[in-house]
Amino acid sequence: MKILLGGVPFGRNNIGDEAILEGIVTMVREIKPEAEICVSTDDGVETQKLLKVKTCPLFGFSHVNYDRQKAQDTIKDHDLFIWSGATGLSDYPDDAMEILSMCKNANTPYVVFGTGMNSELNPAKFTLQPGRKKNLLSNLSKLTAHTLDFTGLYENHQVKKMHSKMHSMLAGAELIALRNQDSCNNLSRTCPGLNIARGADLALQLSSSQGALSRLDETSRFLLGQKRKKIAVCISAQRCVNNLLDLAKKMDSWIEKFSANIFFIPMNPISDAELMTQIKGLMNHKENCTVVKGCNQASEVVTLAAEMDTIISSRLHLLILGSINHVPLIGISRGSKVDTFLERYDLRSCGSVEHVDLNLMEEQLKTFLKNKADFGLKSQKVRANMTKDLKLALDMLHSVIELTEEKLHARSA
Repeated sequence: MKILLGGVPFGRNNIGDEAILEGIVTMVREIKPEAEICVSTDDGVETQKLLKVKTCPLFGFSHVNYDRQKAQDTIKDHDLFIWSGATGLSDYPDDAMEILSMCKNANTPYVVFGTGMNSELNPAKFTLQPGRKKNLLSNLSKLTAHTLDFTGLYENHQVKKMHSKMHSMLAGAELIALRNQDSCNNLSRTCPGLNIARGADLALQLSSSQGALSRLDETSRFLLGQKRKKIAVCISAQRCVNNLLDLAKKMDSWIEKFSANIFFIPMNPISDAELMTQIKGLMNHKENCTVVKGCNQASEVVTLAAEMDTIISSRLHLLILGSINHVPLIGISRGSKVDTFLERYDLRSCGSVEHVDLNLMEEQLKTFLKNKADFGLKSQKVRANMTKDLKLALDMLHSVIELTEEKLHARSA
Protein backbone atom coordinates (compact mmCIF):
# COMPACT_ATOMS: atom_id res chain seq x y z
CA MET A 1 0.00 0.00 0.00
CA LYS A 2 1.30 3.45 -0.99
CA ILE A 3 0.54 6.37 1.35
CA LEU A 4 1.33 10.00 0.52
CA LEU A 5 1.82 12.54 3.32
CA GLY A 6 1.46 16.25 2.58
CA GLY A 7 -0.69 19.34 3.04
CA VAL A 8 2.01 21.02 5.16
CA PRO A 9 5.02 22.96 3.80
CA PHE A 10 7.52 20.35 4.98
CA GLY A 11 11.22 20.91 4.38
CA ARG A 12 11.16 24.69 4.85
CA ASN A 13 13.17 25.23 8.04
CA ASN A 14 10.27 24.86 10.47
CA ILE A 15 11.11 22.41 13.25
CA GLY A 16 7.46 22.35 14.35
CA ASP A 17 6.35 21.10 10.93
CA GLU A 18 9.13 18.50 10.91
CA ALA A 19 8.04 17.36 14.38
CA ILE A 20 4.53 16.80 13.00
CA LEU A 21 5.99 14.88 10.06
CA GLU A 22 8.13 12.61 12.24
CA GLY A 23 5.06 11.94 14.38
CA ILE A 24 2.75 10.93 11.52
CA VAL A 25 5.43 8.77 9.85
CA THR A 26 5.92 6.90 13.14
CA MET A 27 2.17 6.42 13.58
CA VAL A 28 1.55 5.20 10.03
CA ARG A 29 4.40 2.72 10.40
CA GLU A 30 2.85 1.39 13.61
CA ILE A 31 -0.48 0.92 11.85
CA LYS A 32 0.92 -0.47 8.59
CA PRO A 33 4.61 -1.44 8.87
CA GLU A 34 4.81 -2.62 5.27
CA ALA A 35 3.27 0.54 3.76
CA GLU A 36 5.36 2.54 1.31
CA ILE A 37 5.37 6.10 2.64
CA CYS A 38 6.11 9.12 0.46
CA VAL A 39 6.38 12.70 1.76
CA SER A 40 5.79 15.88 -0.22
CA THR A 41 8.67 18.09 0.96
CA ASP A 42 11.05 20.82 -0.12
CA ASP A 43 13.98 18.96 1.47
CA GLY A 44 13.87 15.47 0.03
CA VAL A 45 17.46 14.51 0.80
CA GLU A 46 17.32 15.26 4.54
CA THR A 47 13.81 13.80 4.91
CA GLN A 48 14.84 10.53 3.24
CA LYS A 49 17.93 10.35 5.44
CA LEU A 50 16.13 11.07 8.71
CA LEU A 51 12.85 9.20 8.27
CA LYS A 52 13.76 6.50 5.71
CA VAL A 53 10.84 7.39 3.43
CA LYS A 54 10.41 8.19 -0.25
CA THR A 55 9.88 11.84 -1.16
CA CYS A 56 8.38 13.96 -3.92
CA PRO A 57 8.59 17.72 -4.51
CA LEU A 58 6.53 20.03 -2.32
CA PHE A 59 3.24 20.83 -4.05
CA GLY A 60 -0.06 22.59 -3.49
CA PHE A 61 1.21 25.90 -2.10
CA SER A 62 0.82 29.21 -3.91
CA HIS A 63 4.30 30.36 -2.82
CA VAL A 64 5.92 27.22 -4.29
CA ASN A 65 6.70 26.75 -7.96
CA TYR A 66 5.40 23.27 -8.78
CA ASP A 67 3.98 21.39 -11.76
CA ARG A 68 0.28 20.80 -11.06
CA GLN A 69 -0.01 17.90 -13.51
CA LYS A 70 3.01 16.13 -12.04
CA ALA A 71 1.60 16.70 -8.54
CA GLN A 72 -1.73 15.20 -9.54
CA ASP A 73 0.03 12.24 -11.19
CA THR A 74 1.93 11.68 -7.93
CA ILE A 75 -1.31 11.72 -5.96
CA LYS A 76 -2.94 9.33 -8.45
CA ASP A 77 -0.01 6.94 -8.01
CA HIS A 78 -0.83 6.56 -4.31
CA ASP A 79 -3.61 4.67 -2.55
CA LEU A 80 -4.25 7.22 0.22
CA PHE A 81 -3.36 10.87 0.88
CA ILE A 82 -3.03 12.07 4.48
CA TRP A 83 -3.11 15.81 5.13
CA SER A 84 -0.74 15.66 8.07
CA GLY A 85 -1.28 18.30 10.73
CA ALA A 86 -0.44 22.03 11.07
CA THR A 87 -3.15 24.73 10.99
CA GLY A 88 -3.87 24.87 7.28
CA LEU A 89 -7.65 24.89 7.68
CA SER A 90 -7.35 28.53 8.73
CA ASP A 91 -3.77 29.57 7.83
CA TYR A 92 -3.89 28.61 4.14
CA PRO A 93 -7.35 27.22 3.31
CA ASP A 94 -7.04 28.12 -0.38
CA ASP A 95 -3.90 26.01 -0.81
CA ALA A 96 -5.28 23.20 1.32
CA MET A 97 -8.49 22.96 -0.72
CA GLU A 98 -6.41 22.96 -3.92
CA ILE A 99 -4.54 19.91 -2.64
CA LEU A 100 -7.77 18.10 -1.71
CA SER A 101 -9.20 19.05 -5.11
CA MET A 102 -6.25 17.32 -6.80
CA CYS A 103 -6.92 14.23 -4.66
CA LYS A 104 -10.57 14.25 -5.74
CA ASN A 105 -9.65 14.62 -9.42
CA ALA A 106 -7.20 11.73 -9.10
CA ASN A 107 -9.80 9.54 -7.31
CA THR A 108 -7.36 9.10 -4.42
CA PRO A 109 -9.02 8.82 -0.98
CA TYR A 110 -7.92 11.51 1.46
CA VAL A 111 -7.79 11.98 5.21
CA VAL A 112 -7.43 15.16 7.30
CA PHE A 113 -5.45 14.15 10.38
CA GLY A 114 -4.07 16.13 13.34
CA THR A 115 -4.85 19.43 11.61
CA GLY A 116 -5.85 22.55 13.53
CA MET A 117 -8.12 25.50 12.84
CA ASN A 118 -8.13 28.96 14.40
CA SER A 119 -11.29 30.92 15.13
CA GLU A 120 -11.03 32.85 11.85
CA LEU A 121 -9.50 32.33 8.43
CA ASN A 122 -6.13 33.99 7.88
CA PRO A 123 -7.01 37.70 7.36
CA ALA A 124 -4.02 38.14 5.03
CA LYS A 125 -5.69 35.75 2.59
CA PHE A 126 -9.01 37.60 2.48
CA THR A 127 -8.19 41.26 3.08
CA LEU A 128 -8.31 43.23 -0.15
CA GLN A 129 -4.90 44.78 -0.77
CA PRO A 130 -4.41 48.35 -2.09
CA GLY A 131 -4.92 48.50 -5.82
CA ARG A 132 -7.41 49.08 -8.60
CA LYS A 133 -10.19 46.87 -7.20
CA LYS A 134 -9.98 48.35 -3.69
CA ASN A 135 -9.96 51.89 -5.09
CA LEU A 136 -13.08 51.11 -7.15
CA LEU A 137 -14.94 49.66 -4.17
CA SER A 138 -13.88 52.58 -1.94
CA ASN A 139 -15.23 55.03 -4.53
CA LEU A 140 -18.52 53.14 -4.64
CA SER A 141 -18.75 53.42 -0.85
CA LYS A 142 -18.21 57.18 -1.12
CA LEU A 143 -21.20 57.39 -3.50
CA THR A 144 -23.37 55.96 -0.70
CA ALA A 145 -21.85 58.38 1.86
CA HIS A 146 -20.22 55.25 3.34
CA THR A 147 -23.58 53.77 4.32
CA LEU A 148 -22.39 50.69 2.45
CA ASP A 149 -18.87 49.27 2.88
CA PHE A 150 -18.29 47.63 -0.48
CA THR A 151 -14.75 46.53 0.46
CA GLY A 152 -16.06 44.78 3.56
CA LEU A 153 -18.91 43.19 1.59
CA TYR A 154 -16.44 41.90 -1.00
CA GLU A 155 -14.11 40.46 1.67
CA ASN A 156 -17.01 38.78 3.48
CA HIS A 157 -18.18 37.30 0.19
CA GLN A 158 -14.72 35.82 -0.41
CA VAL A 159 -14.70 34.27 3.06
CA LYS A 160 -18.16 32.75 2.49
CA LYS A 161 -17.01 31.34 -0.85
CA MET A 162 -14.07 29.70 0.90
CA HIS A 163 -16.34 28.28 3.61
CA SER A 164 -18.53 26.76 0.91
CA LYS A 165 -15.54 25.25 -0.91
CA MET A 166 -14.17 23.88 2.37
CA HIS A 167 -17.49 22.21 3.15
CA SER A 168 -17.64 20.65 -0.31
CA MET A 169 -14.08 19.31 -0.24
CA LEU A 170 -14.03 18.16 3.39
CA ALA A 171 -17.31 16.31 2.95
CA GLY A 172 -15.41 13.93 0.67
CA ALA A 173 -12.76 13.04 3.25
CA GLU A 174 -12.57 9.48 4.58
CA LEU A 175 -11.75 10.88 8.02
CA ILE A 176 -11.43 14.30 9.67
CA ALA A 177 -9.62 14.11 13.02
CA LEU A 178 -8.49 17.52 14.23
CA ARG A 179 -5.81 18.63 16.70
CA ASN A 180 -8.06 19.71 19.59
CA GLN A 181 -11.64 20.44 20.60
CA ASP A 182 -11.29 24.13 19.77
CA SER A 183 -10.40 23.24 16.17
CA CYS A 184 -13.39 20.87 16.01
CA ASN A 185 -15.69 23.64 17.23
CA ASN A 186 -14.29 26.16 14.75
CA LEU A 187 -14.70 23.80 11.79
CA SER A 188 -18.19 22.74 12.90
CA ARG A 189 -19.23 26.38 13.04
CA THR A 190 -17.69 27.10 9.63
CA CYS A 191 -18.84 23.89 7.91
CA PRO A 192 -21.88 22.53 9.79
CA GLY A 193 -22.86 18.91 9.24
CA LEU A 194 -19.37 17.42 8.82
CA ASN A 195 -18.40 14.34 10.81
CA ILE A 196 -15.43 15.60 12.85
CA ALA A 197 -13.38 13.66 15.39
CA ARG A 198 -11.01 15.04 18.02
CA GLY A 199 -7.39 13.91 17.97
CA ALA A 200 -4.23 15.60 19.23
CA ASP A 201 -1.05 17.16 17.88
CA LEU A 202 1.04 14.65 15.97
CA ALA A 203 4.28 15.76 17.63
CA LEU A 204 3.18 14.59 21.08
CA GLN A 205 4.62 11.10 20.67
CA LEU A 206 8.18 12.15 19.87
CA SER A 207 11.03 11.04 22.12
CA SER A 208 14.48 12.35 23.00
CA SER A 209 17.52 11.98 20.76
CA GLN A 210 20.45 10.09 22.23
CA GLY A 211 23.60 12.20 22.35
CA ALA A 212 21.77 15.39 21.34
CA LEU A 213 23.28 17.50 24.11
CA SER A 214 26.82 16.58 23.08
CA ARG A 215 26.09 17.97 19.59
CA LEU A 216 25.23 21.44 20.86
CA ASP A 217 27.57 24.39 20.37
CA GLU A 218 30.25 24.96 23.00
CA THR A 219 28.59 27.99 24.65
CA SER A 220 25.26 26.20 25.08
CA ARG A 221 26.97 23.14 26.58
CA PHE A 222 28.91 25.38 28.99
CA LEU A 223 25.78 27.22 30.18
CA LEU A 224 23.90 23.92 30.56
CA GLY A 225 26.61 22.68 32.87
CA GLN A 226 26.28 25.62 35.26
CA LYS A 227 24.22 25.29 38.43
CA ARG A 228 21.82 28.05 37.47
CA LYS A 229 18.14 28.10 36.52
CA LYS A 230 17.62 27.38 32.84
CA ILE A 231 15.00 29.34 30.90
CA ALA A 232 14.25 28.50 27.27
CA VAL A 233 12.92 31.28 25.05
CA CYS A 234 11.63 31.22 21.46
CA ILE A 235 10.31 34.35 19.76
CA SER A 236 8.93 33.71 16.30
CA ALA A 237 10.31 35.85 13.50
CA GLN A 238 7.10 35.14 11.60
CA ARG A 239 5.27 37.58 13.86
CA CYS A 240 7.78 39.32 16.10
CA VAL A 241 6.80 40.79 19.47
CA ASN A 242 6.43 44.56 19.46
CA ASN A 243 8.15 45.38 22.77
CA LEU A 244 11.47 43.59 22.13
CA LEU A 245 13.60 46.04 24.10
CA ASP A 246 11.34 45.72 27.16
CA LEU A 247 11.54 41.92 26.87
CA ALA A 248 15.35 42.05 26.65
CA LYS A 249 15.53 44.23 29.77
CA LYS A 250 13.19 41.88 31.61
CA MET A 251 15.32 38.86 30.74
CA ASP A 252 18.40 40.72 32.00
CA SER A 253 16.61 41.18 35.32
CA TRP A 254 15.74 37.45 35.47
CA ILE A 255 19.40 36.54 35.00
CA GLU A 256 20.17 38.56 38.14
CA LYS A 257 17.02 37.91 40.18
CA PHE A 258 16.71 34.16 39.58
CA SER A 259 20.39 33.32 38.95
CA ALA A 260 19.37 32.10 35.52
CA ASN A 261 20.78 31.36 32.08
CA ILE A 262 18.69 32.10 28.98
CA PHE A 263 18.63 29.57 26.14
CA PHE A 264 17.21 30.97 22.89
CA ILE A 265 15.92 27.89 21.03
CA PRO A 266 15.03 28.73 17.39
CA MET A 267 12.16 26.72 15.90
CA ASN A 268 13.19 28.14 12.55
CA PRO A 269 17.00 27.74 12.52
CA ILE A 270 17.36 30.66 10.11
CA SER A 271 14.83 33.43 10.76
CA ASP A 272 14.18 32.78 14.47
CA ALA A 273 17.92 32.47 15.11
CA GLU A 274 18.57 35.82 13.41
CA LEU A 275 15.86 37.56 15.45
CA MET A 276 16.98 36.09 18.76
CA THR A 277 20.59 37.01 18.02
CA GLN A 278 19.30 40.60 17.77
CA ILE A 279 17.48 40.23 21.09
CA LYS A 280 20.66 38.90 22.73
CA GLY A 281 22.44 41.97 21.34
CA LEU A 282 20.02 44.19 23.28
CA MET A 283 20.88 42.48 26.58
CA ASN A 284 23.56 43.42 29.08
CA HIS A 285 24.26 39.95 30.49
CA LYS A 286 25.24 38.36 27.18
CA GLU A 287 27.53 35.92 29.00
CA ASN A 288 24.44 34.27 30.53
CA CYS A 289 22.51 33.70 27.34
CA THR A 290 23.01 31.72 24.14
CA VAL A 291 21.31 31.29 20.77
CA VAL A 292 21.47 27.51 20.63
CA LYS A 293 23.14 25.91 17.62
CA GLY A 294 23.26 22.22 16.69
CA CYS A 295 19.63 21.61 17.70
CA ASN A 296 17.78 21.41 14.38
CA GLN A 297 15.83 18.14 14.69
CA ALA A 298 12.59 17.87 16.64
CA SER A 299 13.90 15.02 18.80
CA GLU A 300 16.95 17.15 19.65
CA VAL A 301 14.65 19.95 20.78
CA VAL A 302 12.75 17.46 22.98
CA THR A 303 16.07 16.50 24.60
CA LEU A 304 17.20 20.08 25.21
CA ALA A 305 13.76 21.25 26.39
CA ALA A 306 13.77 18.53 29.04
CA GLU A 307 16.80 20.23 30.65
CA MET A 308 14.93 23.51 31.14
CA ASP A 309 13.23 24.81 34.27
CA THR A 310 10.70 26.80 32.23
CA ILE A 311 9.94 27.40 28.55
CA ILE A 312 8.71 30.75 27.19
CA SER A 313 7.55 30.71 23.58
CA SER A 314 5.38 32.32 20.93
CA ARG A 315 5.92 29.16 18.83
CA LEU A 316 3.35 26.48 19.64
CA HIS A 317 5.58 23.53 18.92
CA LEU A 318 8.32 24.44 21.37
CA LEU A 319 5.60 24.37 24.03
CA ILE A 320 4.36 21.01 22.75
CA LEU A 321 7.85 19.49 22.62
CA GLY A 322 8.54 20.79 26.13
CA SER A 323 5.27 19.32 27.41
CA ILE A 324 6.47 15.81 26.52
CA ASN A 325 8.73 15.92 29.60
CA HIS A 326 6.37 18.10 31.67
CA VAL A 327 8.49 21.27 31.63
CA PRO A 328 6.53 24.35 32.85
CA LEU A 329 5.20 26.40 29.94
CA ILE A 330 4.70 30.14 29.40
CA GLY A 331 3.10 31.24 26.15
CA ILE A 332 2.86 34.42 24.11
CA SER A 333 -0.27 34.48 21.98
CA ARG A 334 0.18 34.47 18.20
CA GLY A 335 -3.31 33.70 16.96
CA SER A 336 -5.39 31.28 19.04
CA LYS A 337 -3.08 28.23 18.79
CA VAL A 338 -0.96 28.98 21.86
CA ASP A 339 -3.99 30.12 23.88
CA THR A 340 -5.89 26.91 23.14
CA PHE A 341 -2.97 24.69 24.10
CA LEU A 342 -2.31 26.50 27.38
CA GLU A 343 -5.99 26.37 28.37
CA ARG A 344 -5.55 22.63 28.88
CA TYR A 345 -3.15 23.48 31.72
CA ASP A 346 -5.45 26.18 33.15
CA LEU A 347 -2.93 28.78 32.01
CA ARG A 348 -3.37 31.94 29.97
CA SER A 349 -0.95 33.50 27.53
CA CYS A 350 1.18 36.42 28.72
CA GLY A 351 -0.33 38.89 26.31
CA SER A 352 0.25 38.67 22.60
CA VAL A 353 3.02 39.42 20.12
CA GLU A 354 1.40 42.85 19.77
CA HIS A 355 1.99 43.49 23.47
CA VAL A 356 3.66 41.00 25.80
CA ASP A 357 2.42 41.15 29.39
CA LEU A 358 5.82 41.07 31.06
CA ASN A 359 4.43 41.40 34.59
CA LEU A 360 2.25 38.30 34.17
CA MET A 361 5.18 36.51 32.55
CA GLU A 362 7.43 37.21 35.52
CA GLU A 363 4.68 36.15 37.92
CA GLN A 364 4.27 32.80 36.13
CA LEU A 365 8.03 32.33 35.85
CA LYS A 366 8.53 32.97 39.56
CA THR A 367 5.83 30.41 40.41
CA PHE A 368 7.32 27.73 38.14
CA LEU A 369 10.91 28.27 39.27
CA LYS A 370 9.81 28.03 42.89
CA ASN A 371 7.71 24.90 42.41
CA LYS A 372 8.18 22.94 39.20
CA ALA A 373 6.56 19.80 40.63
CA ASP A 374 2.99 21.19 40.73
CA PHE A 375 3.06 21.88 37.01
CA GLY A 376 4.44 18.39 36.42
CA LEU A 377 1.45 16.77 38.17
CA LYS A 378 -1.01 18.83 36.13
CA SER A 379 0.96 18.12 32.94
CA GLN A 380 0.80 14.36 33.47
CA LYS A 381 -3.01 14.50 33.62
CA VAL A 382 -3.22 16.74 30.53
CA ARG A 383 -0.87 14.49 28.58
CA ALA A 384 -2.88 11.40 29.53
CA ASN A 385 -6.04 13.02 28.12
CA MET A 386 -4.29 14.13 24.91
CA THR A 387 -2.76 10.68 24.47
CA LYS A 388 -6.21 9.12 24.90
CA ASP A 389 -7.65 11.45 22.23
CA LEU A 390 -4.78 10.63 19.88
CA LYS A 391 -5.23 6.88 20.36
CA LEU A 392 -8.94 7.11 19.49
CA ALA A 393 -8.09 9.10 16.34
CA LEU A 394 -5.37 6.57 15.43
CA ASP A 395 -7.88 3.74 15.76
CA MET A 396 -10.07 5.58 13.23
CA LEU A 397 -7.10 6.09 10.91
CA HIS A 398 -6.27 2.39 11.25
CA SER A 399 -9.82 1.52 10.13
CA VAL A 400 -9.57 3.86 7.12
CA ILE A 401 -6.24 2.35 6.05
CA GLU A 402 -7.57 -1.22 6.41
CA LEU A 403 -10.76 -0.40 4.50
CA THR A 404 -8.79 1.33 1.74
CA GLU A 405 -6.56 -1.71 1.37
CA GLU A 406 -9.59 -4.03 1.25
CA LYS A 407 -11.05 -1.96 -1.60
CA LEU A 408 -7.71 -2.14 -3.44
CA HIS A 409 -7.69 -5.95 -3.16
CA ALA A 410 -11.31 -6.13 -4.28
CA ARG A 411 -10.58 -4.05 -7.39
CA SER A 412 -7.57 -6.14 -8.33
CA ALA A 413 -9.31 -9.50 -7.71
